[in-house]
Amino acid sequence: MLFRAAIYLLEARCAEKFVSHSALRWSALAASLVLGTVPFSAARAPWWDKFVALAPAGLLDHHWPIGAGFIRMEPAACWHGAGAVLLLLLVETWPGLRGGLAGKLPRLLGVISFPLYLLHVPPLLSVGCGILLLAPTAGLGSGAAAIMATAMFIPVTIGAATLAARAVEKPAIRIAAHRGSLVQSLGSALLARRSRSPTL
Repeated sequence: MLFRAAIYLLEARCAEKFVSHSALRWSALAASLVLGTVPFSAARAPWWDKFVALAPAGLLDHHWPIGAGFIRMEPAACWHGAGAVLLLLLVETWPGLRGGLAGKLPRLLGVISFPLYLLHVPPLLSVGCGILLLAPTAGLGSGAAAIMATAMFIPVTIGAATLAARAVEKPAIRIAAHRGSLVQSLGSALLARRSRSPTL
């Protein structure tokens, strides 16, 4: 949020004409996606570890406020943050990318992003892993099983997140907005009453 606000306040869109080279933009987009998906898994390839170890030590030495306490930033998380900031800069300075993200599918994914974040694990462990476990009995190889598991996991997860966004998130937002309006109205009434009361 801090970096997004800084990019907005610095009016990064003024730099559109200076970073208009197509190859530069596509290279930066690829770099942002790679940086943003540096895996935490211990099963990653050895060359990932060498890359992750290049994270700036100055950032890693600080302790960052997370939840109720402070933790030291992990090297992979540092690269994730760099990828996210680079992607934000690209969106601000690349009209074509902004237009693409304004399409129906990206907007849908934006609407369901929070339910998708909350609900993706159960379909992954049931549908995705279930297909992987049953694949050998159907004579499928590991590659075909992975493709089938992915093909089934994605629509089930997006469907569940879409249903949750409509049935849970939208009503919750509406109720919260209503309660917030009541609290604000009550506060305004109390302030108005206090301003009308005579002072001693």
